[in-house]
Amino acid sequence: REKYEKELEWWSPDKPGEHIVFGDFFTPYLVELLETGRDSGRLERAFGFLDCMISSDDAKVREVAVVTVLEYLQGKPDLLTLAEPYLGPLATTAVRDLDEFWQQRRQRVH
Repeated sequence: REKYEKELEWWSPDKPGEHIVFGDFFTPYLVELLETGRDSGRLERAFGFLDCMISSDDAKVREVAVVTVLEYLQGKPDLLTLAEPYLGPLATTAVRDLDEFWQQRRQRVH
């Protein structure tokens, strides 16, 4: 919370966008939980929250969960392996879709 409050001060009078908040605060928090492996309850709640975001009717909310959080994890295979037991069904599908998307992009480039 303290880091977030400092960020709000820095941005004042504006507010940081959702991608900044999730990229600079939620994702590092999730990474720390995964790397320490100390609190499976918090990991379950965090990944449950991501599944709730992915199920949102708001495309921007879904985009933040998938692009800012899950795509980061998908790009870090060791972290993704640690996250896999906590991924809900929607997050699992999103990670698989991201993987297919990036494989297709790489094939088009080569």
